[in-house]
Amino acid sequence: MPRPGAETVFGPAADLAEALRDADMIVAAIPSHGMREVLRRAAPFVQSAAIVVSAAKGLEQQTLFRPSEIVQQEFRSRVRISVLSGPSFASEMARELPTAVCVASADALVVERVQADFRAPYFRLYGTHDVLGVEIGGALKNVIAIAAGVAEGLGLGQNA
Repeated sequence: MPRPGAETVFGPAADLAEALRDADMIVAAIPSHGMREVLRRAAPFVQSAAIVVSAAKGLEQQTLFRPSEIVQQEFRSRVRISVLSGPSFASEMARELPTAVCVASADALVVERVQADFRAPYFRLYGTHDVLGVEIGGALKNVIAIAAGVAEGLGLGQNA
């Protein structure tokens, strides 16, 4: 639920300046391989002290930087950073099935704000300060899921 007086904008926007105007919270759900480029283009339009919620998974291929590190570098530490991750399926969340994820930030007030703004009867956010653990867990879960799918597809059984 938005804070009193806060404007909530949903949906895509073609113009970064328009999309980011007056935004005090930004969700960066960008594939990790394109994150730096998009954030670099967005940086001039992002307010100081805005909260950036990174929903990106993985590591930057050339540098092995985590998404939160890329946010910090491209916004020159002018923003407050949080990361959102969890084993969840967008299709189930869209159907309002129970979903739980983690939100992490070094700043406890940022965790509380993201929890308050994203909360829904079917969506629970567990807060933590372990940004590194949440990002590495998010990156590794995809690798594990692929390996589990291969093992299942080959009929290797549960032990494999």
